[in-house]
Amino acid sequence: MSLGYHNVQLHIENYSGVPMRFENLVYRHGMIDDYSEWPTVISHNSSVDIKSVERKWSVLGVSGYAVYDMSGTKVGIAFSCPPFVAGKVNVATGGGSSVWDDMTDRGSEFAVKIKVGHSTPLNVLCERSHGWVTTNLSVKIYPDRD
Repeated sequence: MSLGYHNVQLHIENYSGVPMRFENLVYRHGMIDDYSEWPTVISHNSSVDIKSVERKWSVLGVSGYAVYDMSGTKVGIAFSCPPFVAGKVNVATGGGSSVWDDMTDRGSEFAVKIKVGHSTPLNVLCERSHGWVTTNLSVKIYPDRD
């Protein structure tokens, strides 16, 4: 467990119709909490909570990205909770560091569309709220109804 004050609680809900299969994880700063883990599969109609923490005696916060495979498409989920500025989240296809590099502050709630496999586009609702120690980030993936 970290003594740091910049933690990320990431909540992922998958209503996409397909499972999310873990591929890769990169921490730029911070680490997974001792009592948490990145799931190897996030099934359809399920949700997970992942806590990442600042490293002991660090003041760099937490940031990184995870890549999941969804029907043959790489989907990256980037997260960040640096000191002195708002936490951020980003979701994009392609995987790799580009999802982290393209992360900007889009406010406390925003939506993006992604396309996985040969399915119809998916909506991704991203939300952020701040606590004293932990930034809560939420990613909800669901079919596009338009």
